[in-house]
Amino acid sequence: MLNYLGNGHKLVIETRRASPSDQYIQSITLNGKPHSKLWFSHADVANGATLVFTMGSKPNPQFGTSLEALPPSLPL
Repeated sequence: MLNYLGNGHKLVIETRRASPSDQYIQSITLNGKPHSKLWFSHADVANGATLVFTMGSKPNPQFGTSLEALPPSLPL
């Protein structure tokens, strides 16, 4: 999916999956670098970015399980 943000900036969101049953996030990359958080800041994507979600048929028990991965707005 391609979204135009203005000023020539683009936000590209890509999902990689082998089949429609691959519904669980295995990993995320942001501009080609691993992204282990479950959230993105506005600054991460405001000037254009490419997000790639790699999906799988089973949950990845290592993805998004650290406290640092949780959104800062989530009350603990």
